Amino acid sequence: MMGRPRWWIVVAVALTQLVVATAVLGFRWVTSSTEVPVTEAVERFREGAPPVAAEPAEPEPTDGAASPTQPTTGVYRFTTSGSESAAGVDRALPDRSVRLVTREDATRWTVRHEYSAEHTEWFALGVDERGLFAELYRLKVTFGPFTVDETVEFEPTVRLAVFPFEVDQRWTGGFEGGSFTGRTFEHTTMSVGDEILEVWGIEVAIDLDGEIEGTLRTQIWYSPRHAMPVKESYAQDLRVGRGTYQGSWTITMLSTVPER
Repeated sequence: MMGRPRWWIVVAVALTQLVVATAVLGFRWVTSSTEVPVTEAVERFREGAPPVAAEPAEPEPTDGAASPTQPTTGVYRFTTSGSESAAGVDRALPDRSVRLVTREDATRWTVRHEYSAEHTEWFALGVDERGLFAELYRLKVTFGPFTVDETVEFEPTVRLAVFPFEVDQRWTGGFEGGSFTGRTFEHTTMSVGDEILEVWGIEVAIDLDGEIEGTLRTQIWYSPRHAMPVKESYAQDLRVGRGTYQGSWTITMLSTVPER
C-alpha cells in the first residue's frame, strides 16, 4: 500500500498551480479591454460641461459649404470594431465606445473618445473660415501595469478639412515636430439611426517626430448638418521611448442625439 505523498511534492504541485493561475490572471489583466458604461461617461460630462443654454444653432447642409460652427455637446455612442497592440501583446477593443464633446468657446471644442477603460484619446478642435483644424492630440493607453500618457500640441494647427468641400481637394502642412497631408475623397450619404445624412469623406495622415514618433492615419465621414464625423477609421503606428503601439479600428455613430 502506497504512503501519503511527501510534503515537498504537495508544495511543488501547489506552487505550480499558483504560478499557472498567476500567469493566466496576469495575461488577462494585460489584455483586458473594458467597455465604458454610457452612464459613467454622462456623469463625467455633467461634471465638466458648461451650461446647455450656450449651444450654437444646428447648421444646415449646403452645396459643399459648412458654417463655422461646432457640434452639439454631450455624450455620443459608437459601435467599434478593431484591435490594438503594444510590445507584442494584442487585444480587441470593446464593441461599443463613447465620445464626450465639450465646448471651449464659440469656435473651439474638445473631443474625448473613450474606446475602453484602458484607452482614451483627446483632440482639441476648432473651426474657422478655412475649415476644421486640430490644436492638440493626447493618447492615454494602459496595458497591465504600464501606461502611456502623451500629448502633442500642433503649432501651427493641423488642418483636418478645407471649406468649401470639394471632391479630390488636397492640402499639406507642417507643425513643430511633424507634418500632415489631407484629401477630400468622396461625397455621399450615410444612415445614422433614422437619418439619411449628407457626408464628405476626408482622409488625413499626420507624421509625428517628437516625444511620440510615427503616423496617425484617419478617414472620417463628416456631416455638415451636425458639424462632426459620423464614421471614422484609424490606423496608428506609434513609438514612445522604447515602446511601440499599433492600432486599427473603425467607429460608427449610433445616434446624432447626444446624452446628457
